[in-house]
Amino acid sequence: MPDSVFADPDYKHLSFSDVMVFVKAHAHLPWTTGRAKRGTIDLSQRFNEVLESVENMWLYVQQLFEHDKAHYQRIDKLEKEIQQLKLQCAGK
Repeated sequence: MPDSVFADPDYKHLSFSDVMVFVKAHAHLPWTTGRAKRGTIDLSQRFNEVLESVENMWLYVQQLFEHDKAHYQRIDKLEKEIQQLKLQCAGK
């Protein structure tokens, strides 16, 4: 169901690794009906599955953004430390 990804505290969030394993084994996202069963679902069910997939992908994008942000902050800190060490070495 749409928005359950964000609003339902009981919604089971899968790790990115779990999704990759599932896709490799089943050739579709875990939130969607596979090709073999696709003929048995209606359009509104399919739309809800696609929306759930988009919402889950949004969560992964947010995680990647935070991951990158942390790395950029660490890189900035290390670059400042390098500059300080260069200045110290140049002064000796």
